[in-house]
Amino acid sequence: MQIPISNHGTGILLAFTFSYNSPGLNKLGKNSDLYLLVLQANHYSMSIKFYAMSFVRFTTILFLLLVMSLASFAHTTSDTCKIPSSPGVKFIPSGIVLSTAAKNTLNGMAKKLKDNPTCRLNVIGHGYATYKAQQLGWDRVMTVIEYLYTKGIPEDQFIFTIGYDGNPNLVDLVATMEDGPTKIPPPYPPASKIKRVKSMSR
Repeated sequence: MQIPISNHGTGILLAFTFSYNSPGLNKLGKNSDLYLLVLQANHYSMSIKFYAMSFVRFTTILFLLLVMSLASFAHTTSDTCKIPSSPGVKFIPSGIVLSTAAKNTLNGMAKKLKDNPTCRLNVIGHGYATYKAQQLGWDRVMTVIEYLYTKGIPEDQFIFTIGYDGNPNLVDLVATMEDGPTKIPPPYPPASKIKRVKSMSR
């Protein structure tokens, strides 16, 4: 059984055994202790803890751990975005105009976002080697977000991300429950293909 221990780790209830301190079987259970073995692990370390306790205390702790586990499961389920992964939006080299196929992809994503208003969409632009490449990625992310905005998706449902390595002509669409900036400043406005972005640098 997996149990939550902290925000960064979990504990696994491995086993429990009886240890008899009395030599006679006629006294079985009178002085018995219940031993609980717990494995704690997180991203950085792992430890094993060994506890000795009475049966009443053990059952109480086990009940509390079960309640915590169920609460954690319910919280995780409610905090999980149910929108499946998207193939992303493809652009022609150096272009920022949405193709018919790209619009169809975004129309489908807009419907999913409306059906799942607690989900956020991380719009990820690629290109990081130069300021111009970053700006092109920024322009494409902005183009995607503005199109979805016209379809009724509020600004606070987006996460604006640029500067990732990968296919420079692709904008990834990743549904998530995480937080992030809804907009970031253009990295190099003079290279922007969006006219109003160029005017922002003046």
